[in-house]
Amino acid sequence: MKRYIFLILLGVCAGIHLSYAQESLGGVASSVDSTGNEEITVKYKGKNPLMTDFMEAVLALNNTVPFYKDTRFVWDGWKKGHISKGRSINVDEKNGCVKYNSNPVVSDENIFLLELSRWNYSDGKHLLIVTNLDVRRSTHLIDPRNEGLTFYRYDIASKKMKRVRLSVLGDSPSIPSDATDVHYHLSCDGESIIDYEYLSGSVIRSLSWDGEKFVDE
Repeated sequence: MKRYIFLILLGVCAGIHLSYAQESLGGVASSVDSTGNEEITVKYKGKNPLMTDFMEAVLALNNTVPFYKDTRFVWDGWKKGHISKGRSINVDEKNGCVKYNSNPVVSDENIFLLELSRWNYSDGKHLLIVTNLDVRRSTHLIDPRNEGLTFYRYDIASKKMKRVRLSVLGDSPSIPSDATDVHYHLSCDGESIIDYEYLSGSVIRSLSWDGEKFVDE
């Protein structure tokens, strides 16, 4: 009898722990696939996931990264109708993009940009989710090698999303190792384009997603 009661209590505690773990990931279930890559099930209401649902998934996958933790704090406030001074969030469902800007309130703060775009695979079975993280001072990136682009492939049937390597996507878009004044920009006008820009705004290269790989414009 005591053993039976113990097993019941153990099951209840495990259920509470699982519920807490899922809540800490913003309600998005996380797991590891057969190749060891972390993947998440994107939960949504309605027929298709919204850009806000993909943003929740990206924040959940990066919940230990400081810049993403700051974004989570601002994002949760934005959902409740609050936004901190010097910060802005824009969601464009029609063109499939989200943009979070954090401009310095005081002169020694970093300039923070997080872009998220949704593009189609030609097979009609997947979506490519692209994020661009840009953290800099007024004239240079803080750490060009640890910022930039991350790619995720979303499977429409299974509702699961996981990171994919650049080599899978064809031409590997990367910033030269000695460049401190070049950054990326994701289009938000219905085009599937990644621009390489100087901080002055001058575009030096553009890559277009053709549904299978990136090609030069």
